[in-house]
Amino acid sequence: MQFLTTLGPVAAFIMVLMAISFYFIWGKSLVAAPELRERIMNFHETDSISNRPLMIRCLVVLVLVILGFVIGEHYHIRPGSTAMTGAALLLLVVTFGMEESHAGHKVHLAFVEVEWPALFFFIGLFVIVTGVEHAGLLTILGKELMILTDNDPAATTFATLWLAAVVSAAIDNIPFVATMIPLVETMEAGLGGPEALLPVWWALALGACLGGNGSLIGAAANVMVAGLGERAGSPISFTKYIAYGLPFMLASMVIAHGYMYLRFFL
Repeated sequence: MQFLTTLGPVAAFIMVLMAISFYFIWGKSLVAAPELRERIMNFHETDSISNRPLMIRCLVVLVLVILGFVIGEHYHIRPGSTAMTGAALLLLVVTFGMEESHAGHKVHLAFVEVEWPALFFFIGLFVIVTGVEHAGLLTILGKELMILTDNDPAATTFATLWLAAVVSAAIDNIPFVATMIPLVETMEAGLGGPEALLPVWWALALGACLGGNGSLIGAAANVMVAGLGERAGSPISFTKYIAYGLPFMLASMVIAHGYMYLRFFL
């Protein structure tokens, strides 16, 4: 709830502005032919359910996974472990009661649908970021950040906000934030305690999330959408994404900068 009440307002405001911008840029081209519109309007969602008992079992597993995310943090269970357990349980649920050959075919089909290129992309990316971390580059950046801001809480917050955005657009926000956490923790003494450091944490979260929109590799969601688009026959190139994504990212960062100032330093 603290995350929702702190960053929810600025996220909702940016979302509305992005939706308006999308309307003016692409709104006129988002027109469906009358026969296609009629086909969609005549569609009944219940007709797409071919196996209702299986759907119910899958929904139960989904609820268990979500509960695992909520409860697991109190028992030091990583979200990845919960997700993989849910995936394995789903494979068991789907193949329960089938003959061995049929079950093996079902499992094979499930693995075919996995976005393997995206997964291997992230494997390579995490290897690179870990190498950068062990080389000491992020530590150097953190020290230079503190020197440039002269341990001023407001300056450090805004510098962290923009640094998180720029770097997240280049190397993906998830590994970047993971490596920045110990670095931000070292700033506590210089800024004057946990209360002075709190805006820096929010700046890291907000900057990394919005900065991930700046390039195709900036966020896991971008890579997954690009993979799905390519599979559907609508590929998204790296340069084309930057042409649209970077201006939107910079605009949202200006809004985020103003929000952080009003929220914590006015």
